[in-house]
Amino acid sequence: MPRRRNLRLPFSRDGAKFIEAYESLYSNEGSFILENAKNFFIMLVILPFLTLWYTLALMRIGLGAWQKGWFKNGFPSDVTGLSGILAIMFSALVVMFSLSGNARLQASAEALNWLSALFTSVVYIAVIFWLLKRKSVIAKVLESCGKLALTIYITQSVIGVALFRYFFPEWVMTFDLINYVLLATLVVSLQVITAYVYLKFFKQGPLEWCLTRWLKRKSI
Repeated sequence: MPRRRNLRLPFSRDGAKFIEAYESLYSNEGSFILENAKNFFIMLVILPFLTLWYTLALMRIGLGAWQKGWFKNGFPSDVTGLSGILAIMFSALVVMFSLSGNARLQASAEALNWLSALFTSVVYIAVIFWLLKRKSVIAKVLESCGKLALTIYITQSVIGVALFRYFFPEWVMTFDLINYVLLATLVVSLQVITAYVYLKFFKQGPLEWCLTRWLKRKSI
């Protein structure tokens, strides 16, 4: 498969250069209808497994961890170590498959990403428990993010849509994996700092406040 051209700025939205660059970028990827039909078929195959994974596998794993008291006392060291190894292994495979340029491998990367996320979350929980035991400043900052989880989550979506759809649509064509990682790191870092400072002055986030008010009205 031919390598994509490394397109550079500047591009204006809906401008001639933008449209020309977009067409040249995807000109070697086959028929638009054929590509969408292929993606639709892949999603039909993946959807049952995705549904079963979330409704059965993850719920049972979470229930088992809760019954063992792992969410209260932390994960055992052997579970954390094995999860770390598997998280690195699956993450490496996800990156390799995603960058392979092969449609089948790229589709398989999505399933591997679910496994990677599971083991990575165990590592995250272990790190958070370690920080909490030492009463670290980082733990206090992460606690602030937990209290504003809904606001942070929705804000990330709003920022993403605003940047890639309205302010800088050319980024969709010019960004590579490193660019996305850098942007995500910047946005998350700003949100973490903002959450910590925000809770110095307020007790609840704006969306958490709205949700609390709505739930109180529903209960009445």
